[in-house]
Amino acid sequence: MELEGYTTYTASNGQEGLDILSQISSPSLILLDLMMPVMNGWEFVESIKKIKKLSKIPIVIISAFYDQSNNIPVQGHLKKPIALANLYKTIKDLEVTNEQNA
Repeated sequence: MELEGYTTYTASNGQEGLDILSQISSPSLILLDLMMPVMNGWEFVESIKKIKKLSKIPIVIISAFYDQSNNIPVQGHLKKPIALANLYKTIKDLEVTNEQNA
Protein backbone atom coordinates (compact mmCIF):
# COMPACT_ATOMS: atom_id res chain seq x y z
CA MET A 1 0.00 0.00 0.00
CA GLU A 2 2.78 2.42 0.90
CA LEU A 3 4.49 1.77 -2.45
CA GLU A 4 1.27 2.99 -4.08
CA GLY A 5 1.40 6.23 -2.08
CA TYR A 6 -1.01 5.40 0.73
CA THR A 7 -0.27 6.25 4.35
CA THR A 8 -0.79 3.10 6.38
CA TYR A 9 -0.97 2.03 10.00
CA THR A 10 -0.89 -1.57 11.13
CA ALA A 11 -2.10 -3.30 14.26
CA SER A 12 -1.58 -6.85 15.50
CA ASN A 13 -5.00 -7.07 17.08
CA GLY A 14 -8.26 -5.17 17.46
CA GLN A 15 -7.32 -3.45 20.71
CA GLU A 16 -4.09 -2.16 19.21
CA GLY A 17 -6.13 -0.94 16.23
CA LEU A 18 -8.47 0.99 18.53
CA ASP A 19 -5.47 2.51 20.31
CA ILE A 20 -3.96 3.65 17.01
CA LEU A 21 -7.29 5.08 15.83
CA SER A 22 -7.49 7.18 18.99
CA GLN A 23 -4.11 8.77 18.15
CA ILE A 24 -4.51 9.58 14.44
CA SER A 25 -6.98 11.46 12.27
CA SER A 26 -9.72 9.21 10.96
CA PRO A 27 -8.48 7.01 8.11
CA SER A 28 -10.44 6.73 4.91
CA LEU A 29 -10.47 2.92 5.04
CA ILE A 30 -9.91 0.04 7.45
CA LEU A 31 -8.67 -3.29 6.11
CA LEU A 32 -9.62 -5.83 8.75
CA ASP A 33 -8.78 -9.45 9.45
CA LEU A 34 -11.32 -11.25 11.61
CA MET A 35 -9.01 -13.78 13.24
CA MET A 36 -6.86 -11.76 15.66
CA PRO A 37 -5.78 -12.27 19.27
CA VAL A 38 -6.84 -10.02 22.18
CA MET A 39 -9.78 -8.47 20.28
CA ASN A 40 -10.99 -10.18 17.12
CA GLY A 41 -12.42 -8.47 14.05
CA TRP A 42 -16.06 -8.90 15.09
CA GLU A 43 -15.36 -7.27 18.46
CA PHE A 44 -13.37 -4.51 16.77
CA VAL A 45 -16.25 -3.63 14.42
CA GLU A 46 -18.70 -3.67 17.32
CA SER A 47 -16.43 -1.28 19.25
CA ILE A 48 -15.84 1.27 16.49
CA LYS A 49 -19.50 1.39 15.51
CA LYS A 50 -20.15 2.81 18.99
CA ILE A 51 -17.69 5.70 18.45
CA LYS A 52 -19.24 8.43 16.32
CA LYS A 53 -15.88 9.64 14.94
CA LEU A 54 -15.03 6.11 13.74
CA SER A 55 -18.43 4.68 12.86
CA LYS A 56 -18.48 6.03 9.28
CA ILE A 57 -15.06 4.69 8.24
CA PRO A 58 -15.48 2.09 5.47
CA ILE A 59 -14.32 -1.39 6.47
CA VAL A 60 -13.15 -4.11 4.11
CA ILE A 61 -12.79 -7.58 5.62
CA ILE A 62 -9.77 -9.59 4.48
CA SER A 63 -10.20 -13.11 5.81
CA ALA A 64 -10.30 -16.74 4.78
CA PHE A 65 -13.25 -17.22 7.13
CA TYR A 66 -15.63 -14.37 6.24
CA ASP A 67 -19.28 -15.36 6.17
CA GLN A 68 -21.73 -12.75 4.85
CA SER A 69 -24.45 -14.14 7.09
CA ASN A 70 -22.62 -12.67 10.11
CA ASN A 71 -24.24 -9.31 9.29
CA ILE A 72 -21.07 -7.36 10.02
CA PRO A 73 -21.67 -3.86 8.58
CA VAL A 74 -18.80 -3.65 6.09
CA GLN A 75 -18.36 -2.14 2.65
CA GLY A 76 -16.56 -5.11 1.16
CA HIS A 77 -14.72 -8.34 1.72
CA LEU A 78 -11.83 -10.15 0.11
CA LYS A 79 -11.06 -13.80 0.72
CA LYS A 80 -7.49 -14.78 1.61
CA PRO A 81 -5.23 -15.27 -0.13
CA ILE A 82 -5.97 -12.01 -1.92
CA ALA A 83 -4.69 -10.77 -5.23
CA LEU A 84 -3.31 -7.24 -5.06
CA ALA A 85 -5.31 -6.33 -8.16
CA ASN A 86 -8.53 -7.18 -6.29
CA LEU A 87 -7.41 -5.16 -3.28
CA TYR A 88 -6.63 -2.09 -5.38
CA LYS A 89 -9.91 -2.45 -7.29
CA THR A 90 -11.82 -2.55 -4.00
CA ILE A 91 -9.98 0.54 -2.77
CA LYS A 92 -10.68 2.35 -6.04
CA ASP A 93 -14.35 1.35 -5.90
CA LEU A 94 -14.55 2.93 -2.43
CA GLU A 95 -12.91 6.08 -3.87
CA VAL A 96 -10.02 6.03 -1.42
CA THR A 97 -7.33 8.30 -2.82
CA ASN A 98 -3.60 8.19 -2.24
CA GLU A 99 -3.79 11.46 -0.34
CA GLN A 100 -5.96 9.79 2.29
CA ASN A 101 -4.92 7.22 4.85
CA ALA A 102 -5.74 3.59 4.15
